[in-house]
Amino acid sequence: MKHSIEEPVTRKEIIDGMIDSGYVVALKTLYDAGLLSKKTYEDGLRQVPDYYLG
Repeated sequence: MKHSIEEPVTRKEIIDGMIDSGYVVALKTLYDAGLLSKKTYEDGLRQVPDYYLG
């Protein structure tokens, strides 16, 4: 695993990435279930870096 990482990554960066990823999954799940409006869903997606949306 160490050999596959080109740059040093801090634990904070890993945790932040996991939180952002989980947030995107939660938004999509709630939107798909009809529990979020399209506006709320799109506003939420604007809160995370674009690379989580690919």
